[in-house]
Amino acid sequence: MMQDEFDRALSGEVPIVPSAGFVNGVMEAVRREASAPPPIPFPWKRALPGLAAGIVALAAMIAAVVKDVAHPASAVPAQSGWSSALAHAAALTKAYGIDWILLMVAITLACVTLSMRLTAGSKRTV
Repeated sequence: MMQDEFDRALSGEVPIVPSAGFVNGVMEAVRREASAPPPIPFPWKRALPGLAAGIVALAAMIAAVVKDVAHPASAVPAQSGWSSALAHAAALTKAYGIDWILLMVAITLACVTLSMRLTAGSKRTV
């Protein structure tokens, strides 16, 4: 096709008319949304003490780990290089139960990811 054929094909205006009942359906959906009650706000006043306690606990755990890293216990055998760092990290992991914490975080993330994927396909449109 040449340029003038494109111009001629595109120059003709075809009126766009909505199908029967489309406007009524849209207006009904707008009215339904307008009459719906507002969403329930999140109770931040009740959640803040728990969030603050979690932050304090996390800060205390980080402070304890930093203290142990700065002054390692003599329970870890003396080694050199990466092996001593790994042994010290393993001792800290065992002392603070970090392995269980990481396992629970991984399980939680897996559950949330699975539930989000399962519910993403079941959204219905009006």
